[in-house]
Amino acid sequence: MNNGKQSAYPNLRAEMARRGITSQKIAQALRLNPGTLSAKMNDPARFRLDEAFYLRNRFFPGQSIEYLFSREETAGAVRAEEENPAGGSASPQR
Repeated sequence: MNNGKQSAYPNLRAEMARRGITSQKIAQALRLNPGTLSAKMNDPARFRLDEAFYLRNRFFPGQSIEYLFSREETAGAVRAEEENPAGGSASPQR
């Protein structure tokens, strides 16, 4: 789904690969079509904050938002220290 472009979020892609989480699963969780998810993965301005927290809480608990959505690849996982300000892992608002 990367279409030859480098991902705007290399750590997110790496964690997806480590955990066997497909782009299809992410798209379904966010209620997006695969093309929209691809655009979000390749453009650093496309993910909304509620979507980022939802993905972190559902698929990558314990990882920090800063690590997952960094534009630069970081070696190893960075543990989360912040709490979800939305208070839980409810689906993102549409």
